[in-house]
Amino acid sequence: MRFKSRPLMLSIMVLMLVILATSCDRRNIPVAVDHDLSAQRFITSIEATPDTIYADRNITTSEIRVQVKDGEGFGVPSQIVSFKTDIGRVLANVPTDSTGVAVTTFWDDGDVGEATITAVVRNFVEGGGSTSIASEDSKAINVTILEVPAIESINLKAPTNSRVTQTHSVTATVKNELGQNVPNNTLVTFDCIMGSFWTGTGEGGESGTELGNSAVVRTMNGIAKITYKASNLITSEDHVETITASIGTVSKSQNVTITAGDPAALSLKTFVIEDGEATETDTCPLESEGEIRLSARLTDTYGNVCGGKRVKFGTDLGTFINTSQMINVSTQADGVAHTRLIPGLRAGAATITASANGDTLQAETVFTITSSQIHSIGFTQTEVLELK
Repeated sequence: MRFKSRPLMLSIMVLMLVILATSCDRRNIPVAVDHDLSAQRFITSIEATPDTIYADRNITTSEIRVQVKDGEGFGVPSQIVSFKTDIGRVLANVPTDSTGVAVTTFWDDGDVGEATITAVVRNFVEGGGSTSIASEDSKAINVTILEVPAIESINLKAPTNSRVTQTHSVTATVKNELGQNVPNNTLVTFDCIMGSFWTGTGEGGESGTELGNSAVVRTMNGIAKITYKASNLITSEDHVETITASIGTVSKSQNVTITAGDPAALSLKTFVIEDGEATETDTCPLESEGEIRLSARLTDTYGNVCGGKRVKFGTDLGTFINTSQMINVSTQADGVAHTRLIPGLRAGAATITASANGDTLQAETVFTITSSQIHSIGFTQTEVLELK
């Protein structure tokens, strides 16, 4: 009788061991009902901004914002919110801020369709040597992924005139083939020739960080904005700069006429023109048929020529072509003002002056008029001559 009960006892013991081993498996975390309101977690809202993006490989994105509160209605800080999506990509685990808001980013992965983004929040508690879920909640929202519409037009706003080193705000408004503003974060490329692009705002203020003569800018509300700064040197003969905004094969350009800064230097030279050839010199015979030409050149701080500026010439010998010893002449496009000196019938040293920029810039030179002819003879009587 004793031996017959042993198999039964062994069966009972094996069954008890199986039950005990199963109850100790922690891979399935039990959900504990916690009546502590502060331990409860609820997703009270989920928003997607915008609710439509394009299959453009992470150019356009949607911001997913989730509000997490406890059972008492307070926002829960530092709470991990897990996100998942059926198409596209999303940043998976994001903590809430001090107000209980978690913000993640959703973008496409080349697919087109309606994505369902789900947010899950769980609060774990420790107790009795095990981990359990005190509270769990989830909410979902949809974001539509569309094919990228073709770019229809770019409206470029840039200056038509600028002085050297001057800064300007440049904007490009981009429309797609549907007549709509392109989505935020659409990439626009800006290019220029002589100047450079900078971060920050323009219109005469400090520009920020230099980006070079080519820069890529993201749109906001359909507009890409950047600061353009004109070069300190004018390198083109026509003083024209070109600013271009482009997306793919669609582009728009604007020509900008660059002018020099305020005059900062004045130089004065004298020439004699004979037989159509000009020779730089500071002397000329009175009887010469050559033309005495004066040239004054104005430049700014950077050496750029200053066209269209008034230069005042003066002389104390002879006259200018206006029959006066003073004349005002404007500089030409090359920054040079020309006039002619007419010495008249007197030889001697003529002091030639030139002034500009409100007489703050002055230059002077001496031009000598020589003569080989005798205009008068003087006699001095030293003794009496007897004529026989």
